[in-house]
Amino acid sequence: MDKLDFEIPHVGDTAEKRLLFTCCIQAYDPRCIVIPVNVARLLHAAGVEFGVLGEEEACCGNEIRRIGEAGLFEELREENMGSFQEYGVKEIIALSPHCMNALKKEYEQNGIKIVHYTEVLHDLIKDGSLTLTKPYEKRIIYHDPCFLGKQNQVFEAPRDILCSIKGATPLEFSRNRENSLCCEGGGGRMFFDVDTVYQRNSEVRVLEAIEMKADVIATTCPFCLMNLEDPANEKGMVVKELSEILGEVIEI
Repeated sequence: MDKLDFEIPHVGDTAEKRLLFTCCIQAYDPRCIVIPVNVARLLHAAGVEFGVLGEEEACCGNEIRRIGEAGLFEELREENMGSFQEYGVKEIIALSPHCMNALKKEYEQNGIKIVHYTEVLHDLIKDGSLTLTKPYEKRIIYHDPCFLGKQNQVFEAPRDILCSIKGATPLEFSRNRENSLCCEGGGGRMFFDVDTVYQRNSEVRVLEAIEMKADVIATTCPFCLMNLEDPANEKGMVVKELSEILGEVIEI
């Protein structure tokens, strides 16, 4: 992964107190590190001031809570909320829908605005702060992550972004938006090997994308990205996180 060619300040040293919240999987997993790198580059290119907590950031605790570790979740929540309060955080841009959900619904918000990065980039593209200059002539089918769509009703921002890309042909799964098929990575299942006697949802999703003659499956969640990519690789299908596609069509 290429390093950033600019420094990201600590959120406490910024005027607007806008925090880019990375969390665990995007900080440590080699496949998902691309997400914070690309989103940081896109925000920087648009002139958006933001900062990070660095080593002071703790896991959001979303999956930890859902596998039954309520006590540990409370510790992580208190640690993060203490940092938010200490540094006067006013807005949090979450990279993962799972983080967004936890921060928005299971933390004390204290007036902090919580958004997913696609909502921010959608507005930046709409107002002209980001210009999609390069064509991406592919048939792209969008997979709604459960925690972004069903749980938080963010359906249109990712789709509007895809529709803004020159040459792209957006497609829809038969089960989309509120009826989207879960990738089965949430609730902690991402971290367990589960023996199944049925066809996994991720494989069903990939097969449908192939039937639709899609070139790329796009998603906006690290768990969906990883869950879909395993069967996709076996079948010659490409899966990309939306920030990866934007990184290819915007000069950053």
